[in-house]
Amino acid sequence: MTEELLLENMELLKKRAVSGVETREKRFKEIENLIDAYYVKNDELPPRYLLEKFSSLCLLEELSNQNSYKMKHENFPILTDHQHMRRMKREKVYQNIEFRNAPITGSRTVSYVSEDNIHTKGKHVFYIE
Repeated sequence: MTEELLLENMELLKKRAVSGVETREKRFKEIENLIDAYYVKNDELPPRYLLEKFSSLCLLEELSNQNSYKMKHENFPILTDHQHMRRMKREKVYQNIEFRNAPITGSRTVSYVSEDNIHTKGKHVFYIE
C-alpha cells in the first residue's frame, strides 16, 4: 500500500464519518486496519503526517465541536488550535501581583443588571490563591 492509496482511503473514511454513516468504533477499526496493511506492505509505520491525520480522524467529533464554552460543559475537552488561541486571548493571568500577601492568579469581569434594568459591565473579580 502506498501513501497515495492510504490518503485516498483516509479521505473516503472521513467522508463517511462526517456524513454520519459510520460509527466511531467502526472508524477506529478501519483506521487500525489501514495502518496495519501499510505496515505489512512497507515494513514500517506510515509517515508522521499521515499518523497525525489519522489521529485527527479519530477525534473528529471533539475537533468539530464548535462550542466556545467546551471547557465548562465537558469533562475532558479537546481544543483545536484555534479554540485554544481564543481561550488564551479571553483569559488574563496576572503574575507577581499580591493582595494582602496572597498572590493573585487571575481575574474576570462580571456583567450584571442593576435594579433599574441597566446592563452594567465592569465589576472586576480577582482570583487569590
